[in-house]
Amino acid sequence: MFNANLWCYVWDLEDEGIDHVVDRLHGEVGATGLSVATSYHSVEHWRVHADVTPRIYRADGAVYFQPDAKRYAATRLRPIVAPAIKSRNPLARIGDACARRHLHLRSWTVGAHNSALVARHKEMAVRNVFDDMNPTWLCPANPDVREYFRALIGDLSANYALDAIELESFLFPAATHAHRHEKIGIEFGPADQFLLTLCFCPSCRQAASAADVDVDAAARSTKVRLEATFKAGRGSELSPDELLAEDEPIRQLDRWRTDSMTALIAALAKAGTVPLVLYDFGALSTMGGNLAALAPHADRYLGLCYTTEIDAINRTVKRLRAVKDDPAAVELGFHAFAPVCPDAPTLVRQLTRAAELGVRSVNLYNYGIMPETNLDWVRQAIRAAARIAS
Repeated sequence: MFNANLWCYVWDLEDEGIDHVVDRLHGEVGATGLSVATSYHSVEHWRVHADVTPRIYRADGAVYFQPDAKRYAATRLRPIVAPAIKSRNPLARIGDACARRHLHLRSWTVGAHNSALVARHKEMAVRNVFDDMNPTWLCPANPDVREYFRALIGDLSANYALDAIELESFLFPAATHAHRHEKIGIEFGPADQFLLTLCFCPSCRQAASAADVDVDAAARSTKVRLEATFKAGRGSELSPDELLAEDEPIRQLDRWRTDSMTALIAALAKAGTVPLVLYDFGALSTMGGNLAALAPHADRYLGLCYTTEIDAINRTVKRLRAVKDDPAAVELGFHAFAPVCPDAPTLVRQLTRAAELGVRSVNLYNYGIMPETNLDWVRQAIRAAARIAS
């Protein structure tokens, strides 16, 4: 069987009618499941479907379900419930609607990337080597953040009929990220971007030092390299791997944070009772992730193929299969609208190639963002892939 899940926002399902959307995606489009944003970062979403208001949905980072308060009784971080749902619990109703139609329901769960929680707990944010706080990212090595993550996964898996929990942004940031207008006079190279995402917050400094990492030496080396880039006015030509090969203190720090992130995902696997699906952006190594080390704790990998290049699909599947021998443990995610996906034939080629490679589950982005006419693209692509997979 070929499974196709549509990424969805709760506000779209509610405003358009939960039963209406679920019927449409199941009956007309051929989707076998929904992946619903349950914990999400700040968003400004243009909505182009007929008769929806407001046309732009704006919200800070929040959860889109009613948390089980006792799960968070001992955590310093508490989930912020989106004002749009107030005291309602649409996730429960979405679950009921999916169950009646035998559709899978997955939790699309964003973790550390949450500017609203950072605003309330600045002491828990990622900080670069210059002690600049990342206003959009909680430090995943911080003990209070990790405790919150465990409570969140436990809450979702215990209280909702989920087939899987998808983990997005539970590690360190892969690159700098800002909500304000960025003003940068040089183009950072890959090694510079990597260095700028290294966290030197008190939690990281303390934990890394306890693991015998010379954090001060790593910080000195990071500053020297970045200052050299600033002075030269152009980015370093080194790759992150080349940098790590020649810089022992930074390599030690990177090894520690990889071990820390592996332990975090292992703890989340124990906190929940449903399979965990870890997103692979193709840059896990720059986020403190190691595919092979994480493989025993993440039940599945979902490789994001946001490109029109068919060879990118081949490379992604090959990379993930190298650490996940079970074909069912490798999934792919695709865009279903322009400019990433320009037309229906492109989407058909992408999904059929995935099916030819033995992939049996894909996610498609995103019901509420794509124009309604693109649902026909999705229908065509699902049907074509399902014929190959049967």
